[in-house]
Amino acid sequence: GDLGRIDEDGNVFIVGRKKEMILGASGENVYPDELEEVYGDNDYVKEVSVVGLPSSGTGETVAALVVPDYEHDESLKRDVVRDMVREHVKEVSKKLPLYKRIKVWHLWDHDLPKTSTRKVKRREIVAELEKLEKVASSASTARKAAASSDGDAGDTRWVRDVVAQVSQRKLGDVRPDSRMESLGFDSLMLTELTVALEAAGLRLADPNLISE
Repeated sequence: GDLGRIDEDGNVFIVGRKKEMILGASGENVYPDELEEVYGDNDYVKEVSVVGLPSSGTGETVAALVVPDYEHDESLKRDVVRDMVREHVKEVSKKLPLYKRIKVWHLWDHDLPKTSTRKVKRREIVAELEKLEKVASSASTARKAAASSDGDAGDTRWVRDVVAQVSQRKLGDVRPDSRMESLGFDSLMLTELTVALEAAGLRLADPNLISE
């Protein structure tokens, strides 16, 4: 299942696994290993996983979870590191052909799921990205709807909808006096909620602010 190429001097290069290859929208072959190397080449990127998300059309959408390295320079605040990683991803994408660029990606504050042999579980990455895309889209839509109906984007009633979706609870279970612990939130769900709120335009310098 290994894929490779041979150059004019007879050197063999392994480019990835056949089952992990992403099929571009126009039939192009996209190799995750190649993209993970270039997108991961930054001091503030701890790790990155590139996968193909099912597309409504032909082919797949190139997507990724990117894990920032907050420990590389502990003098930098969390939001500064995240901005640096975002800028790095943009700069890398500018240098790549359009079909190789990451179209969907999210910052992830956990280690990527791996097997006992330290291989990334790409199916779990795909499932998580699909979930993140869903909650991020819902959060953005909910905030815009609240702003248009009430004339105030600061109205936080829409946040209840997002919290309910991430926690898979009924809206009535999410009250102003609810605690994250009582709603069953763990560190993974808090990260998902962070992604959703950022997609809606909120910037959180410290994820602990969510619990408050």
